[in-house]
Amino acid sequence: GVEGEATYYVGGGFSTYANASYNRARQDSNGLQLAKVPDKTAALGLIYNRGPWYASLIGKYIGSNFGAIDTKNNNTPVYQIPSSTIVNAAVNYTVESAGMLPHGTKVGVQVFNLFNNTKINSYAGSTGNGIPLFYTTAGRSVMVNFSVPFQ
Repeated sequence: GVEGEATYYVGGGFSTYANASYNRARQDSNGLQLAKVPDKTAALGLIYNRGPWYASLIGKYIGSNFGAIDTKNNNTPVYQIPSSTIVNAAVNYTVESAGMLPHGTKVGVQVFNLFNNTKINSYAGSTGNGIPLFYTTAGRSVMVNFSVPFQ
């Protein structure tokens, strides 16, 4: 495979971020893509970092893949997992001086899976009766953070 990544400073505290990969992980026996290995991934984002403020909005794309290889049926790929994109956002503020709080205290909020994409993202195995089980992407979540440095 091949992967590339770049961050470009636009100006005024703004940067763009991009990452992309092409993955070729093939079985020796039949040349098919290995299970649970996406054929491509990518990320694209906007980052703001100026003074006490930091913010980001980054989307991550995971290409389609197969959940498993059926070894009883001529190593045939089964359970195609569709591609999906997850977008995360964050805003943080670093306190420069706030009386009792030490310099470097941070407060922020992060939103994971901003658009609540809950697609199937991987094959989890099968029950004893052979019924396939799948994992889905966790729904939207929000985390508020407050950190105080020890000096």
